[in-house]
Amino acid sequence: MFTLEPSIWATVAIAFAAVTLLSIGWPVFITFATDVGSQSRATAVGMMGASNRLGGVGGAALGGAFLAIGGYTAVGVLCLGVVTFSSLVMLLAMREPGATP
Repeated sequence: MFTLEPSIWATVAIAFAAVTLLSIGWPVFITFATDVGSQSRATAVGMMGASNRLGGVGGAALGGAFLAIGGYTAVGVLCLGVVTFSSLVMLLAMREPGATP
């Protein structure tokens, strides 16, 4: 599985490219949060940052626990459940920007 041993600079370059690609969408997320939370923009942006950090900590903890309990199959089932729950929240609880409450 780990047959390649890249140099330290190749590892740094790969990590830099990954972080750059993952960060491209952040301005779009901020714009979306301010658009959805029309009157309470600061609250929407703050909640987005808090959920981002909580997801990083909680996701790593849950992923590690599921990996230890049931292996990669359990992690896949966890991911499926999280995506399903997120989709239902977006479908049922979020309103379109500009829609009247």
